[in-house]
Amino acid sequence: MSIISTALQDYISAHSAPEPDLLARLRRETHLKVLYPRMLTSPVQGRFLALLSRILQPQHILEIGTFTGYGTLCMAEGLAEGGKITTLDRNPEREFVYKKYWQEAGIWDKVEFQCGPALDLLPDLRGPFDLIFIDADKQNYRAYYEAVLPKLRKGGMILTDNVLWYGKVVDPSAQDKESRGIKAFNDFVSKDPRVSCLLLPLGDGIMWIQKH
Repeated sequence: MSIISTALQDYISAHSAPEPDLLARLRRETHLKVLYPRMLTSPVQGRFLALLSRILQPQHILEIGTFTGYGTLCMAEGLAEGGKITTLDRNPEREFVYKKYWQEAGIWDKVEFQCGPALDLLPDLRGPFDLIFIDADKQNYRAYYEAVLPKLRKGGMILTDNVLWYGKVVDPSAQDKESRGIKAFNDFVSKDPRVSCLLLPLGDGIMWIQKH
């Protein structure tokens, strides 16, 4: 969901690279067969992930929050020769969706899926990572950030999704744990001397972070 008007969303989509057919089919199947399809990365966000990945040509990507593998496919578009994506998710039951799309895209052997709570898995992961995408439970964004920053190479990028949280970040009455988590994360990162950041109003908001 986006806080930008539908008319502006349509204009942005019409003036951005089109969603590839493979991803459009994955989007449709997600909406037909998976609970909470609104968690899916938007087409414009997906094109941003793909473009940034093609610019970086990362050797090693980390993704926290696989869902049905849409973001994985987008970032794989720029993966360097011999590169790898490590993606973490608590739910192993969506393989029936993403497996065939990853196979069709030719990335099945380039993706390492690990199942479990990310904060339990992250300590055992070896970096350095070139690009990290965080799109998981919002109350833990700060904890994920602190866990992955030491594993990110100098000059590497972190992208975090949903940082506008449907506009709740500017609503003082929004005090649910997700809203508090996002607000605290945004406040912290914007003042963290270890990084530079830019909050982009793409979809529900993406925080773009580069490590110094």
